[in-house]
Amino acid sequence: KSTLLLPISIGVNVVLLGLWMMVFIFFLMERLTPRSTFFPGTTLNRTYMLREGNQVANSAAVEHSFAGRLHHIACHKYASNVVEKCFGCITPCLQHNFIEELFLGTDSAVLQLLTDRSANYVVQAAIAAASVREVAMVNNRLKALLPLIPYGEKIQQRINRRLRL
Repeated sequence: KSTLLLPISIGVNVVLLGLWMMVFIFFLMERLTPRSTFFPGTTLNRTYMLREGNQVANSAAVEHSFAGRLHHIACHKYASNVVEKCFGCITPCLQHNFIEELFLGTDSAVLQLLTDRSANYVVQAAIAAASVREVAMVNNRLKALLPLIPYGEKIQQRINRRLRL
């Protein structure tokens, strides 16, 4: 009988550990971007507001939440997904400000963005959302840094494709 209960108890422990991890991650996300400074309501409401809401109102809320902390938020595993989605639903002026904040920092901060697994997706989303002038600025900024990272060629190819448009 004890051998039959062992797999069940392991399964229950794994489920409880998974639930505990989800609660912990939710707690970290709430600490990172409190509801009072971001969109009210659940994640579903936030996603709907970003996708379907007023672009100017969304931009004001996003700017209030992310401005000055974009490097830190971009390196967070789950918050980086929100930043990626934000590039598609904010005003071009705020996109420009975010791109400048991402790429006009110190070399070490930009290298951290390029080498971090989560922030790399934010970099790619920023390049995809940028205007041709901004892509040229990013290209000039990253030209010396991309050879220093293992997958810099892929980012350079993405920039080159955008510049040919």
